[in-house]
Amino acid sequence: MLMDAFFEASAVPPSRRRRVHFHEFMLEVHSRVHQHRQAKLEGDALLSVASKVAAEAQLLCFDEFQVRDVGDAMLMNRLFGRMFDRGVTMVATSNRPPEDLYAGGLQRELFEPFIHRVKERCLVHRLGSEVDYRQAGEQADRTWMVGADPRSRAAALEAAWRRVAGASDGTPSTLSTQGRTIRVPRGVSAAGGRPSACVFSFKDLCQEPRGAADFIVIARAFDVVMLSDVPPMTLSERNEVRRFITLVDVLYEQRTKLVVSAARPLERIFEARYREPGEDRFAAAPAAAAEKPSASAAAANSDEAFAFDRCTSRLMEMGSSEYLGTDA
Repeated sequence: MLMDAFFEASAVPPSRRRRVHFHEFMLEVHSRVHQHRQAKLEGDALLSVASKVAAEAQLLCFDEFQVRDVGDAMLMNRLFGRMFDRGVTMVATSNRPPEDLYAGGLQRELFEPFIHRVKERCLVHRLGSEVDYRQAGEQADRTWMVGADPRSRAAALEAAWRRVAGASDGTPSTLSTQGRTIRVPRGVSAAGGRPSACVFSFKDLCQEPRGAADFIVIARAFDVVMLSDVPPMTLSERNEVRRFITLVDVLYEQRTKLVVSAARPLERIFEARYREPGEDRFAAAPAAAAEKPSASAAAANSDEAFAFDRCTSRLMEMGSSEYLGTDA
């Protein structure tokens, strides 16, 4: 919300400023570098792309600046070094200060020059508030539906589908991105004032090897995304947690509406702990959550725990009347 206010108030001409989720920006960079190499153009592909980005935008505003991928980490210093040298101003939000970015990542020593560059070129402001303004608005119901068993969750999601799609049952379809095909189990196109909508299961999107590129294609194709059977998550399901957070981030950035059926209320869907061996995933959490002995502090302070707090806040905003009233 603060980034939105800054971007709208900026004196930089609209044609020379850009606000983008960091996931999406890095996917775009990799794609443009690939195109440069495929075309066998002269010059360093990465520096050429960086120069073009700088020519397109004087101000770059990044939401959720985080580095998890070694491929991103290895090119950050050269990419941003060229953009800074060409006069780009960067404003970014992040869960972590620069010195904690890519903590514990592979070959982090090769990433550290970028940290030093950011500290030299950017002012770091630590924002703290006891008020989560995303949660301050009026909350709308029927976007996070809790059911104790699969049948009740399916019935709730079907009712939500009918509210959006009317009499249409929807049909399967496919989407394509970066040479991959995404199967949409159920979808309906926009018609007669009705929004486009689709249904995926949590397994489809978060237990399969999906990434931000897949979620961006889905978010751009549909006004409403319905996600069924979201299970309880812990740090034992780290990959699922990361994909779910990325999905929510992408849908939020694209202003796509999200309707969820889940096994637990939103505030209890994630626990910053490790699951006990043999523990039933859908059972109530044990009274004394068993973390791995050496990982107690890591569980509480992990990137996933920080990111899921923000994700929960974002999901609450996405269920508000204000968000649901926005154009998709």
